[in-house]
Amino acid sequence: MTIFQHPALHVQYDEKINAILEEWQLDFTTKLSSDEFREVGNKIIEAFKNKKVSKWYCDLSEQKTIDVEDQLWQEEFFYPELLKNGLSVACLVDTKNILGTVYTKNCLQNIDNQQVKIEVFNEQSEAKKWLAEVN
Repeated sequence: MTIFQHPALHVQYDEKINAILEEWQLDFTTKLSSDEFREVGNKIIEAFKNKKVSKWYCDLSEQKTIDVEDQLWQEEFFYPELLKNGLSVACLVDTKNILGTVYTKNCLQNIDNQQVKIEVFNEQSEAKKWLAEVN
């Protein structure tokens, strides 16, 4: 089920594995505005709430640099809300530059008293296989 569709980003709910799949797309024509970036973040949070989702697959391979204000919003609002609403497994993928996934992993791990299984991958098929198998 599609949650958000944009030339730069596709987010869907995978009922089979009860996960949110966030996949950034290669797109040189359209950048997500700050409002769109936060809109999709809020839709992901709502999906975690409404569908009782516990798993998040985030492929950052094609994500463009995001504004500092949006990075702060992620750190201070988005990640804590994901955790508050059931996130227990995070599967982070970047086939090009592992630094983006390391940043996300560090942000999630630095939120107080959280027990989240986090794995970082540089290959999409291995990441999806792990996500389907992990509880």
